Amino acid sequence: MSETRTASAQSPFSNATSSRVWGKKDGRVIYQCPDTGAIFYDRDEIEHEDYQDYYPYLKGFDAERFEWEVRIRRPKFKKQLALMRRYVSGDRPRLLDVGAGPGYLVRVAQEEGWDVTGAEISAEAVRHGEHQYGASYIALDEVEDESLDALTCHHVLEHIDEPIAFLETFYRKLKPGGLLVLHVPHQQPLTFALRDKIKQLTSGGEAETVCKLYGDIHLSGFTEDSLRAVVERCGFETHFTKTPGMWSKYYDPFFFRGLAQEGRWGFIARKVVRQGLEKLGEPFGMGDWVVGYFHKA
Repeated sequence: MSETRTASAQSPFSNATSSRVWGKKDGRVIYQCPDTGAIFYDRDEIEHEDYQDYYPYLKGFDAERFEWEVRIRRPKFKKQLALMRRYVSGDRPRLLDVGAGPGYLVRVAQEEGWDVTGAEISAEAVRHGEHQYGASYIALDEVEDESLDALTCHHVLEHIDEPIAFLETFYRKLKPGGLLVLHVPHQQPLTFALRDKIKQLTSGGEAETVCKLYGDIHLSGFTEDSLRAVVERCGFETHFTKTPGMWSKYYDPFFFRGLAQEGRWGFIARKVVRQGLEKLGEPFGMGDWVVGYFHKA
């Protein structure tokens, strides 16, 4: 997409002011950071969600549903935790899961022998996590500096208003050599890029961009390269990054199974087709998610 220099915004990833327009969605310009390549909405043009009331659907869950939710996630989480153990030492490494929700990963990590705590700002999620899974929670700012062997943060960074300050807090909390694991949506997976190209061609370049930035919720977007650039600016070094799709060790299976319980077979069929095509994008860095494993230098 050609650069347009009719507007500018302060990049949340560097001190640069960017006039590089990557796209447009929901009536807002999407800018690209000139220093990292990450894309973002102008923070001055968005409403800021505090996520205090996140997870309202948990009010409808009973004990059986909570057990079902953790059971279907357990196999993938066990694979992820086993991979993480390659990068940490000790018999019972200390793990903090940021954005822990009701504690699905916390519960499985407990079973796998981790000393694990969750950080979560939704009071509803914390209440259920403590009651259903015996999960322990702590505010991120209350974690002692250089006390963590590992920190996981799944699908949170794209929501954060000030991502650099957020990552710098992670850096302080981790021990030297400590592991940081990030999962974020890919800004424009393969099928999104193909749909975007078709829309731009058929609209004479006037169509809104097809991407994973969602108004006031997903504020930033990443590829492998841009996620690596952003995280390394905060002092981390990279073990690896990749862009997996569905049916990988990094992907949780709750989505399909939850829809199956609701009988939404048409939606599932469309999702399977799209995710199948996203798998073709993995070798080209255009899978559905971006996963990064980093360590504190």
